[in-house]
Amino acid sequence: MLPSEHPTRFKTDHSMITLNISLHSNPRGRGFWKLNTSPLLDADYVDMIKLTIAQTQQEYQNNDSINSALLWDMIKMKVREKSISFAISTKCKILHKEHILEQKIASLEKELIQPSVSTLHKNTLTEELDSCRKELEDIIKRHTQGAILRCKARWYNEGEKNMKYFLNLEKWHFKLNVISQPKINENEFVTSDTDILAERETFYKNLYTSQG
Repeated sequence: MLPSEHPTRFKTDHSMITLNISLHSNPRGRGFWKLNTSPLLDADYVDMIKLTIAQTQQEYQNNDSINSALLWDMIKMKVREKSISFAISTKCKILHKEHILEQKIASLEKELIQPSVSTLHKNTLTEELDSCRKELEDIIKRHTQGAILRCKARWYNEGEKNMKYFLNLEKWHFKLNVISQPKINENEFVTSDTDILAERETFYKNLYTSQG
């Protein structure tokens, strides 16, 4: 091929881009609390919330400085506090039960492979093993449903067991809500947690300061 067939290109068809790479990673905090509606089907939780509302109303019914709006905020605060405590307690119980089931399943599987086990006893062990596996599967399914709810997944195939996908999706959604480097002027950003909190405090202090 002759050189004349390769004309000189004085303009490129690529656009120049600029990348800013941040090596700073802010630690993950507790984030916003969202009510998990699944405890609403639990009678103990419902009774506890009803009692909390009644106790809060009785506590502030003779306080003239508390109006209806402030009382409503106090009730919501108490309900939130009790709901978080109930959720933590329930989660600990479920994790403990999951650990016990895993140990029991491993023990039953080990016992089943023993050559000295009779046929009748083997059938009993098999039924017990299937029951334990079913309980463990229900717990894992509950974990998966919780991860789907938190990560706001739009689709979910029935029988899907890939919990790791939904947990990673949950982390990804959380990172989208994290303010990593706010811009304070045309050419300056802040990245450290201390500076971000200071800038946020300054912004809201100026926003809610009376100009009169």
